[in-house]
Amino acid sequence: MGPEAHWLPAVAGAALFVLVIASGRRPLLIRHFMGGQQRGGRRPAGRSWRRGGRAGAEPAEPAELIAQLAGVLGAGVSPAQAWSLVAEQAGHDDFGARLRAAAAQVAAGRSPTAALCQATEPGDPARVLGVGWDVLAGSGAAAGPALGSLAESLRLAAPVATARVLAFLPVLGLGLGFAAGADPLQVLFTTQAGRYSAAAAAGFAVCGAVWTRWLVRGVNS
Repeated sequence: MGPEAHWLPAVAGAALFVLVIASGRRPLLIRHFMGGQQRGGRRPAGRSWRRGGRAGAEPAEPAELIAQLAGVLGAGVSPAQAWSLVAEQAGHDDFGARLRAAAAQVAAGRSPTAALCQATEPGDPARVLGVGWDVLAGSGAAAGPALGSLAESLRLAAPVATARVLAFLPVLGLGLGFAAGADPLQVLFTTQAGRYSAAAAAGFAVCGAVWTRWLVRGVNS
């Protein structure tokens, strides 16, 4: 029995592990960039406005709701009406609850920052929105363009993080191979099939990095 026979179970196990993860949830990189978006990284507006309000529908993402808020404010709607309209589209997750509480605060003539930022971690979308709104209120800057930029930044955060996680999957595969009692490095560098596999993996890794950078650059532009 050749050395390849010893690492085939490890490779099969690694592939099964990746498939199980992928079946539970679509990768964020694909979901953010390829999920029915129009040019410029934005999803169709009609679908966005209907998504959060349907019973049992997947909650609209924070970046999507912030982009809606930016669009409504940019159209000249008053802050109280804009927050109320967007809050109606929010789901029943934590961000949606905070958004509705913030809308109530704005309708009462108060700042939404406390409702958004209370008991949140740094980097939380609600906290980022609350602090950003507070800065905008203090500086007098136009809220629409600034919140639009904030939404784009949040859209990029999850896909970039997902791409970094995917970049470590080959290392995970090697670890699973060693855990199964095989020697993946020996197979990769001392057998013809292993060398071909290593070359193909390196090529795919380079293509993936270029593709991710191209997607991020497209959204930034």
